Amino acid sequence: MTAQIPHLRRYAFALLGDRDRADDVHAAKKAGCQFGVSPGYTQDIAQTCRAVGLPLLPGVATASEVMQANADGLSFLKFFPATAAGGIPMLKALAGP
Repeated sequence: MTAQIPHLRRYAFALLGDRDRADDVHAAKKAGCQFGVSPGYTQDIAQTCRAVGLPLLPGVATASEVMQANADGLSFLKFFPATAAGGIPMLKALAGP
């Protein structure tokens, strides 16, 4: 698709599912995706993305997930599902005192 629409390349991403994440990551990279988006965070998906050079924007919903992703070197995270996880009050609570 990015060959047919060149300006799309800079926005190309893959939604990395929860079946076989390693295969999803490799397929996304091979297809020319510039980054991956995942509904959740696991060390496995982060390590696979790092290994193939595919930046990852994972979903996080708890303080523990944020801390683990930060410890693994990720600083851009997606609060997901935001409303169900507490919305703005939760973001304020995660920001700390």
